[in-house]
Amino acid sequence: MASIQVREIMMGPRGGPKKKVKRYIVRWEDQNGIPDSKTFDKRGRYDIPDTAEYFKSKIEAKLRDGEYVNPDLGKQNVKSYAEKWRDRARKDGTFKARQQFINNLGPLAKLSLAQIQRSDIRDWTDLLLTGRPWCKGKAIQLSTASLYLQHLTTLLQIAVDDELIVKNAARKFRLDGDDYEEGLKGPTATELLTPQLISRVREHASETVSIMILLSALTGLRVSEVAGLRVQDVNFVRRELNVVQQAARSPKKEPITPKTKSSRRTIPLSKSAVATLAAYLADDAHSRGPGDLIFAAPRGGRWYATLLGGNFRRACEKAGLGTEWSWHDLRHYFASRLIFKGRDVKTVSELLGHSTPNMTWKVYVHLWPGQEDALREDMDEALQDITAQRWDENGMGSDLRAEAA
Repeated sequence: MASIQVREIMMGPRGGPKKKVKRYIVRWEDQNGIPDSKTFDKRGRYDIPDTAEYFKSKIEAKLRDGEYVNPDLGKQNVKSYAEKWRDRARKDGTFKARQQFINNLGPLAKLSLAQIQRSDIRDWTDLLLTGRPWCKGKAIQLSTASLYLQHLTTLLQIAVDDELIVKNAARKFRLDGDDYEEGLKGPTATELLTPQLISRVREHASETVSIMILLSALTGLRVSEVAGLRVQDVNFVRRELNVVQQAARSPKKEPITPKTKSSRRTIPLSKSAVATLAAYLADDAHSRGPGDLIFAAPRGGRWYATLLGGNFRRACEKAGLGTEWSWHDLRHYFASRLIFKGRDVKTVSELLGHSTPNMTWKVYVHLWPGQEDALREDMDEALQDITAQRWDENGMGSDLRAEAA
């Protein structure tokens, strides 16, 4: 399956003394007998990320389950692969439609097939719907964006079938005109992050990112919202957090106002959340004023969605959770906690910043307990009304006539 080779090499500063150090080389062959290898500084164990033993166990599991794909195969970029797909079109109309899709790949064009992730697709669809930099900032209609998303889904599925990549990052990604980031079908109860998993991820994140993870899990803030949070947006006396701006897509740009009126909202904070934020700000090396951002990126820069999302995924990977999770799963965790505690759909909708409760219902209906039983009771009640009542000429049953009287 896979093996670890120990190699001693001489290392040291140029012109200075050298010493022997060990390097651990994991070697394996794919299903076609093509050899590959990766070198690590530490041997470690199967449960310690970034070590040879850990990597060896992961590779062996993928080979055993038939999920291994040679990473070199997925290195061609999305645009070049899409152009090959376009050239296979049998009709002029199909060729033109695929070319139009290629013209609107934007930041996805240069990404490799293996590199593309769901967060990249979110950023891309955001640009399509709010303004495309490659088309002088002009946005497109939801229906057109949905068509381009279908093209991307098809393209990546072909890459999966060709065994160039393992998974289709666009699969089941749906847009919604109300709040497209909620277009994904909400997770089932078994697909949610747990407090234990969140704790593990925080242990492998920097102090700042760890606090941001905790805050999003407790408030349901979107990644751009937590990145755009200012000191003055937190009322420590009333224990409230006001969402009035969000980070821009680029660290060079100032924060922007939320896209919708409903996104501008007030979220109550627990005593522990207030204490955590207060302690973080008390140990402040940057002397932040009321109008300054609470969380500074490395070297004093601004956080933005792609940078913060990438930090979260790396922390997940170091915690042994893989790269399936995204920052948005913290938002799902927050929503699920409210639902499991018996909060109604209107309350959940307002706290999440959805424009309508219907949006919240569509995403999380399967998490509200007792929905099936309630539906069955409604059916039984309707059946009794239909079979046990005598109806008058106005279509009103006897019990309804009594209420009307």
